[in-house]
Amino acid sequence: MWNRPGLDLKYRSLVVVSVLAATGHNQELKTHLRGALNLGWTVDELREALLQVGAYAGFSAAHEALDVLSEIVTPG
Repeated sequence: MWNRPGLDLKYRSLVVVSVLAATGHNQELKTHLRGALNLGWTVDELREALLQVGAYAGFSAAHEALDVLSEIVTPG
């Protein structure tokens, strides 16, 4: 899936992050958020994408995903 034409790797990553957040797959989300950061997404851009997930998948899904993002960017 990652090598298909039509979307570059950065945008494909954002789609995966959004779907994982919406479906509550938080362990996988953690891995893909790290990958998204490595591909050039900023923390602010990822935060906005996850907030957008909340509008369609519910506040709880977005809140949990934002917690996962926080774990990654402020470990400890």
